[in-house]
Amino acid sequence: TALAVRLPAGFRFVSAPPRPGWTMSEHGGEVTWTAGAPADTQAGGQAGRFVVVGRLTGKPGTLWFRAHQSCDVGSADWAAIPDAKTPAPAFPAPHLDVLPAGVAAVDVRGAWARATVPGQPTTVVYATLSAPSGARLVAASSPVGAVSVHEMRMDGNVMRMRDLPGGLDLPPGQPVALAPGGLHLMITGLKQPLAAGSTLPLVLHFVDRDGRKGDAHVDVPVTNAAPAMPAMHPPMG
Repeated sequence: TALAVRLPAGFRFVSAPPRPGWTMSEHGGEVTWTAGAPADTQAGGQAGRFVVVGRLTGKPGTLWFRAHQSCDVGSADWAAIPDAKTPAPAFPAPHLDVLPAGVAAVDVRGAWARATVPGQPTTVVYATLSAPSGARLVAASSPVGAVSVHEMRMDGNVMRMRDLPGGLDLPPGQPVALAPGGLHLMITGLKQPLAAGSTLPLVLHFVDRDGRKGDAHVDVPVTNAAPAMPAMHPPMG
C-alpha cells in the first residue's frame, strides 16, 4: 500500500516519474509512494517498478537505498546492509554500485578456464555475464595468448564453431552464460601450459548502450572441470 525509500548521501534527488493511482512525495531525503485506493495497491507476488531519478557525486562506492514497504497486513523494512557476520540478510537494502570511469558495469560470475597439457596451443574460458543496464562484449585480451569470442551450435547433425566478430550482446538484466557446448572465449597461441590450480589474467572489453567503453579485469581459475556455480540474484539498481 506504500513504499518509502531513504536516499543515501552521494545521491541528489531530481524526480520520480508518476505512477498511476499512486501519490508521490519527497521530503528530507525520503521518497514516498502511497496507493490512492485498494484497487491501485501492488498485489502480493506481482512485480512493480518504483523509479527514482537522481544525480551521483561521482565518488566510486556502494550507495544503499533503505526502503520500507507497508502492506495491508504488516510491513517489511528492506534496510539491512550485508557484512561479514551476515553476508545474506533476509531483508537487504537495494543498492547501486558507482564504478570508477573505465570500469564496465558488468557482473562476471563463475569464471573458469580449462587446464592444458604441454604442446596444447588452445584453451577455453567460461563464465556468466550480467549487465543491469545492458552492454556488448566487444573483445577480450590476455597476456597468455590471443582471445576471441566464439559460439558452438548444431548445424544439422554437425557441431560447428564460429567466431562472433561483432561481439556478444548482453540484454539488460539478463544473465548470459558462456558454457561448454555454446558461447565461450577461445584463447589460442598459448605461450605455456596452463596448470590446474593456477590463474589466468583476463580483461573483458565492453561498450554500454550509450557507447561508453569499460573493462572488467578477471583472474580466472584454471581447472579440469567446472566449479560449482554461485546462485545468481537479480541485479539491484
